[in-house]
Amino acid sequence: MAKKSTFYCSECDRTTVPVVEEGGSPRCPIDGSKLFTLPEGLSPGTVVDGRYTIVRPLGRGGMGVVFVADHQASGRQVALKLIGTLTDDALMVRRFFREAKASARIVHRNVVEVYDFGQTAEGRPFIAMEILKGEELAEILSREGALSAQRSAHIAAEICAALAATHAHKILHRDLKPANVMVHIENGVERIKVLDFGLAKAVKDETGELGTLTATGMMVGTPHYMSPEQFRCSEVGPAADLYAVGCLLYQMLTGRTPFEGNNVFGLMRAHSVEAPIAPRQAAPANAIPLELEALCMELLEKEVVNRLTDASVAHRRLREMAGTLSTDDGTATHEAGDTLPSDSSELASESLQAFEAKRFRPALVGREHTRKFLAGIMQQCLQTSRPAVIVLEGPGGVGKSKLLEWYQDRARREGFRVVQGLFSEGHLGPTAALKEVLEGLLGVVDESWDVIEPKLAALVWADGRPGLTENERARLRPFLRPAQSSVHDADHEGFGQDERESLYESLFRTLRLAAGDGPTLVIMDDLRDDRPFDTSFIERLGSQLAESEQPLLVAMSVRTERHGTADAAPHDGESMQTAVSSLAVTMREQYYRVELKALDAAELKALVEQAVPGIMASAVERVTKLAAGSPLFALQLLRTMVSAGSLRRTGERWELVGEPELPVNLDAVLAERLERLSNRPTEEALLVRVALIGSRVPIALIEDVLEREGNTALAAELDDLLDRLLDDGWLRNADSFKEDAVVFEHGFVHQALLHRYGATRAARKLHGLVAEALELHHASQLEPWAFEIAEHFIGARNEARALPHLMTAARAAERRYAMDAAIEVWLRARVTLERAGADQLTATTVHHGLVASLIYADRYDEAGQILDQLADEAETLELRGDLAHALAALQQAHIHYGQAIDQFDVLGREGRRMRVELKDAEIAVKLSDLVSAAKRAQTVLDFSRQRDDRRLIGAALNQLAMIAQYAGELQTSLGFVTEEEVVWREIGDEVALARCLYTRGTLFWHLSDYAPALRAFGEAIPLLERGGHRRGLGHCLRMAGVSAQQLERLDEALSYCRRARETFERIGDRRGLQRVALCLADVHSARGEHQDATEWADQGLALARKLDDAQAACASLVTLGETNLLCGTFSRAITFFEEALAMEAQLGAPGFRAAYTHEKLGEAFAHTTEPDRSREHFDKAIAIYEKIGNTLAAAKLKKRLDGIQC
Repeated sequence: MAKKSTFYCSECDRTTVPVVEEGGSPRCPIDGSKLFTLPEGLSPGTVVDGRYTIVRPLGRGGMGVVFVADHQASGRQVALKLIGTLTDDALMVRRFFREAKASARIVHRNVVEVYDFGQTAEGRPFIAMEILKGEELAEILSREGALSAQRSAHIAAEICAALAATHAHKILHRDLKPANVMVHIENGVERIKVLDFGLAKAVKDETGELGTLTATGMMVGTPHYMSPEQFRCSEVGPAADLYAVGCLLYQMLTGRTPFEGNNVFGLMRAHSVEAPIAPRQAAPANAIPLELEALCMELLEKEVVNRLTDASVAHRRLREMAGTLSTDDGTATHEAGDTLPSDSSELASESLQAFEAKRFRPALVGREHTRKFLAGIMQQCLQTSRPAVIVLEGPGGVGKSKLLEWYQDRARREGFRVVQGLFSEGHLGPTAALKEVLEGLLGVVDESWDVIEPKLAALVWADGRPGLTENERARLRPFLRPAQSSVHDADHEGFGQDERESLYESLFRTLRLAAGDGPTLVIMDDLRDDRPFDTSFIERLGSQLAESEQPLLVAMSVRTERHGTADAAPHDGESMQTAVSSLAVTMREQYYRVELKALDAAELKALVEQAVPGIMASAVERVTKLAAGSPLFALQLLRTMVSAGSLRRTGERWELVGEPELPVNLDAVLAERLERLSNRPTEEALLVRVALIGSRVPIALIEDVLEREGNTALAAELDDLLDRLLDDGWLRNADSFKEDAVVFEHGFVHQALLHRYGATRAARKLHGLVAEALELHHASQLEPWAFEIAEHFIGARNEARALPHLMTAARAAERRYAMDAAIEVWLRARVTLERAGADQLTATTVHHGLVASLIYADRYDEAGQILDQLADEAETLELRGDLAHALAALQQAHIHYGQAIDQFDVLGREGRRMRVELKDAEIAVKLSDLVSAAKRAQTVLDFSRQRDDRRLIGAALNQLAMIAQYAGELQTSLGFVTEEEVVWREIGDEVALARCLYTRGTLFWHLSDYAPALRAFGEAIPLLERGGHRRGLGHCLRMAGVSAQQLERLDEALSYCRRARETFERIGDRRGLQRVALCLADVHSARGEHQDATEWADQGLALARKLDDAQAACASLVTLGETNLLCGTFSRAITFFEEALAMEAQLGAPGFRAAYTHEKLGEAFAHTTEPDRSREHFDKAIAIYEKIGNTLAAAKLKKRLDGIQC
């Protein structure tokens, strides 16, 4: 019979029987207050360990209940803490005693005193401590919110005093939080006590006892107060406790923790990479001294080397600050200079915040139809695996480049590989643009020639040559590396018609091969009519792509308007129109022309209102009228109005102040802004000079920077660049060059330097200076500038410093619920990850941020694509034989799927959650966690059957079939597939049915039952042909050929394999070609055509090694061994088989191929003078067959051996 629980009411100070229950909670029958349950056998009057008499309950602790108790011998009252329930959990007991031992070692006025500890006769651990009168800091903060600066400094100083004592004993707390800080009243004086050393750890203890209770890599602590190193599960020191003090001080000053939220992964990301909002900005109404804010931020530094790590120093500084502050009203007696930024700085900050979303995602107001049209072209390219060319036309500044930027991001979400080149002004523009494209395809941007050459040879020439010929090297090296040769020579003398043709041929060949590995988007921005290079390139592009059958999408922007120097002759655009017309003829239905025009009044009005929410109607009307359809001018005009003070924020609205005299064109806007820069610091002058869209740019602004100490070399290099810009037509009015009136044409000044001379050190240095100037000037409020700073660091090729700013920008957008903007920045951060050499934690943070934003934006399919890409990365590493990194990638994917499941659970999206659970089950299978995978898949199956979701039922059955197959339960797997087949036939989904039939055929093949396998493959083939799934069709044809070969239907097998090869060739699938090469080798070998078999096997091995595919190489070696076995060259056969087994051993646990290889090696040894080794390999083959559940193959081999012995 179960014992009744004992309930206690703290208000009445007595035990009672609950007579009222509200929502399942026991309530006191007298005052209705909530009761809490006393542990069994522990009630007032109970004697503990023969020494302590329980008086009354005091409260609950982290692991049990705390009572007021009398020590019988001394009569002293103590706080007696006991584990709430009797437990056999040795870890909990050890942790309980660890708290007791850690606390007992410290005698300090700010640490709760421990008198005694032990264990009752029933096995219940207890601690006897001093009784504290007061309340937890958590209760005070919950009631009062933010505290005064003086009280906050005092409490933090007392906490640091306690930590100084614990750290002196080599003990870390590791779980500081408001609930573990008691504000104790002692003789009328407020005293702070630090409690709960349940997670304390000895830094260096002679016995080792305290340091062994936490497993290596275990994350401990409370997420809102954990340091970055705790989240990384790395070794922690005193700095981790000081970081928690910083979190507590921040919360006392502002009323909130540095990072809000309840998602542990979101908090992990925030604490690890994000900068918290400064306390005075987070709580502007509170009087927070500047020096106290500075100390708080110092305690919150991400890197330990930058953080205050000495608790005694922190105690002294905080105590001094607390002593200088008034206790009456909480205001600080700090210097007058310690104030918030000036009004002008605030205004500039407000203006940037208003435009921040548009920085993240370029304004595309009025382009919805165009975007849908372009997205449709992309989908068609994916579905048909055919190339397409898009030509965007329109005047400068209308938004062509912005639209192409959006298209790049869309393509990445669709799984495209994206490369781009900007066809800048000047003679080197086209070659520089094609260089960007080719280097992007090769993955060798800004690498040395020694790195580029083998990659170029491997990608462009499929014959496996290790390098280029001297002629190819001479022609391509200046093109790929203009910075290593004479720039002008490379473009003029070194690049004649022959060299240009070689360049075209190399680029087009590379493009086709890259598209063979997957869909590829090439962006070519800003082609012009007056450059023969541009027009000839367009003409050649059509002829090269028209007959291709690969998913290659080329999008280019074209201008046909006049440009260049002041005295340049105007161009009517005839040559460009001719080239574009030629492209339309050759590409036919695969050619698309999109003309972008200026925005109409309604669209421009919408743009202005989106950029500045709450802007008054009269201001919108003036800007719209003046901008005349130019989105660029409209935004620049708004910025000018805000910076000039004629557009001000009043509450939630932006209003015009007076009747401002507005400039009439963009040149006038920029001239006015430059005029106001004359007395500003050189860093800011540099910043604005580079950031502005160019017009009249005084050379003095450049010289101010170049004359600074240490910039002599940069000054000389930039001076040389300016001369070249003048020669190339970037500058006009040469007579006034030395008179501060140089005019830069067509775009950003820094674009002129970066794009025209993209590989030069000067341009990168310029970007680096701008980024550092931004960081310096806006150090107190980086968030609004984060994206722009990141862009400049990327321009300086310093992705490692760009990445944290991108992450800050993304989180800022999330906090504004601007999810689309956040997604764009997360995508940019994801692209930056690889170049930045980021660690795994940062990569995890970026990917989780991206997936989370996509989910909250209801873009579930895109979130799923990102998750799938993470899983595919693991599969690619596995195919390459890099099992360690593949396992790590799988584990990361597993984490991301788990986070997505949690998010869908919170959002109540059960259907979506089930689909993600199903995908996570697939990951769990690859991690060999079959039990977890089976539970997930079964949960989804049960859910889908309750909802009668037939499609989800089919998907769950497919997953269960795969799990059973991995477990070696082939018959069970076949049962799931049979049930799955019924579902897809009922629904009429031919694609899913074809996949199911392919799985059925594969299972029969592994069971060595080749006739039903061939029937299944045969039924799937026409379904895949109708659905246009060429890659799946190729593999199905290949397996049909293998099955027909086993049935000795060799002509049929050869036909299937040849069709498979044609299919893989058509789509450029080199991995498929490698596999079918082995199949053709097997078929020719079975037909007695050993020479053909050897040639195909050699080709398969060469392709496998070129693909860096260890498993495919292993299969190729087995095939070569079989061919030599049939030819009677047994020693060569043995060599190939043994090499295959050695490679198989490196790939992991042996499977079917290992068993088959042992069997064949046994056959080879049977023809030699070592018969004992023959029997050894046969036995190993039988053992592996039985282990993986292929009993039929094991039985056949046993029967064969019995016959040999007889």
